Amino acid sequence: MKYAKRPFIIIVSGPNGAGKTTFYNQLISENIYLSDAVFLNYDNEIAATKQLPEISQQYQDIKQAQQDYLLKSKPIATTTTILPFVYKPTTVLSAKLNKFTEQIHCLNFSAAKLASKNMRKKIKDAFADTKNIVFETTSTANRIKKTATKHGYDIYGCHICVTEPELSVSRVQQRVKKGGHDIPKETIYQRYAENIRTLSKVMATETSAIVIDNSNKKPFTPIFGLSQGYIIDISDCPEYLQNTYKNLLKKYKQKSVREIISLEDDIDIKSLTTAQRKTLTQIILLNMLDKIKFQK
Repeated sequence: MKYAKRPFIIIVSGPNGAGKTTFYNQLISENIYLSDAVFLNYDNEIAATKQLPEISQQYQDIKQAQQDYLLKSKPIATTTTILPFVYKPTTVLSAKLNKFTEQIHCLNFSAAKLASKNMRKKIKDAFADTKNIVFETTSTANRIKKTATKHGYDIYGCHICVTEPELSVSRVQQRVKKGGHDIPKETIYQRYAENIRTLSKVMATETSAIVIDNSNKKPFTPIFGLSQGYIIDISDCPEYLQNTYKNLLKKYKQKSVREIISLEDDIDIKSLTTAQRKTLTQIILLNMLDKIKFQK
């Protein structure tokens, strides 16, 4: 089998901590029809940039200087029995530590700037070579969509959602404990609200789209899709996605998922296992690619 003439870009969007990279790793990268697509992930690009020898060495130097300074700042005795030792003088110590923090911030900014430059080049090269693309984002991705349209790409949206921003915050905190990158709480809340608020409009700009709930109880549950002018009903719509669904109902007619893919009548989507839900999502995703957009 080979791809049809029109290349595609799959936009995997959602707030921080929604599970976008996990979705790519488990449902896209290992799919034989999608595995050759170029995966573009800004967080991965930043992580790779920080591992560059010259930048990595600067991080190590700042960290070592901070540790050395703390070791040299010996405590002195005081007259109080409650606090027998304090660092002297506290204000000077704080100022010095703030300087190390500022250096880290500056280095983070430099790494982010270089990562953005590298990402822009990878995007440009992928379009120039007419490669299929998977692009992960926390935003509407309007700029890359315009570029994709200009280059004759079909655009498919995989929108990964969670019930509440607190869940996103919790997952980011867990990621940080494992050595991953951190995101400020206020940024997570802002992006979560923006993703939910704009979801119906974003879906309308895509060739086809699917909304997936990746909350705790039933990860990667496909909820509904938008394809060929129809809302595709897949699973019961949770309350936090009701407004998005109602907004789409104002413009599109409904179809059941059973009308677009073959499912046994006795299969209850709500009772599927995690593995079965992932398989169903993969099938729907491939079907979104214009009836499994391949030719013999």
